[in-house]
Amino acid sequence: MLRAYRIESSAAVYPRIVVDPELIDQISRGFWDLVLLLDSDGLWFVDPFSFKATIGNASELVADGYDPHELYLVELGRHIENGICNAKQVDHLAKWTWIKMRYEAAHEEYMRTRETKMEKIMGIAEPSH
Repeated sequence: MLRAYRIESSAAVYPRIVVDPELIDQISRGFWDLVLLLDSDGLWFVDPFSFKATIGNASELVADGYDPHELYLVELGRHIENGICNAKQVDHLAKWTWIKMRYEAAHEEYMRTRETKMEKIMGIAEPSH
C-alpha cells in the first residue's frame, strides 16, 4: 500500500493507472500484451484503449449499419477536445494533452484495422458490416 501511494504521488502527472515496476515481472506476458503500455517515462500503465467500448445500444447501432466502437471513439474525441478547450490550469492541460495523444494513436489504429489491441491479440473477429 505504501509503494502504491509513493508511485501515485510521484507518477500521477498523467491520468493513468501505473503498474509498480516490481510487479511487471510477475504479470503473465499474455495479460501484459493485452492491457499494458510502456510510457515515455519508463513506467508501464493500463492501456484504456485496448478493449472495445461502445455507446448506447450496440446491437441497434450494428443493425443500422454503424460501428458502435467507432461512434464511441468519436464521442470520446469530442470530450477530450472539450477538456482541452476548457482547461484553465497548466497541469490539467498537460493531462488532457497526454490522453489526447493516446487517444489519437488508438483511434488511428482502429480506423486502419477495425480492431482493438485486445481483439488483435486474442484473435477476436467481429462480423463486418
